[in-house]
Amino acid sequence: MSRNQAQSQAGAGGPVQSPGPVPTPAIDDEMLTPSDDEVDDDAHNLRELRNLRHQATIHARQMAEMQAMINQLTSQLMATPNEKPIKKPKMATPDKYDGNREGLRTFLTNIELYCGYNDGKAASWMQPYVEDFLTDIDNKGTKDETRTLFSSWANFKEELGRIFGEVD
Repeated sequence: MSRNQAQSQAGAGGPVQSPGPVPTPAIDDEMLTPSDDEVDDDAHNLRELRNLRHQATIHARQMAEMQAMINQLTSQLMATPNEKPIKKPKMATPDKYDGNREGLRTFLTNIELYCGYNDGKAASWMQPYVEDFLTDIDNKGTKDETRTLFSSWANFKEELGRIFGEVD
């Protein structure tokens, strides 16, 4: 409406009055009535919560399946017999003795370990001789048969053959 029209209406019928102040809603009413943004956020949060619950359910199912698989494989492993017998580890033969007096104790200890590793009759036969020889390395108190056995390879071989059979 133009200014002249407003003035003519005001002059004709008096001043134009506004319908009055627009009542403002109470703060409590505003808090109870969600805004469009809040409605959108709530809907988004609800969708996200449902999605997370669904993922948690899937993960729980997968974990249960994996645990069942682990249990099954463990049972199979325990039930599977070991087809190969466990091999006794091999012991290296002792190094050759070079005649050095300081190295004799080490050589004899290695021989003792090597002979001790062998089991059965041979170990039982050899053990007392090795112990006697190692007890008195200078041969002062060693038994005669021990000294004879260790005095030469030929004597050792002969005694071994006499006890266990022919040796080539």
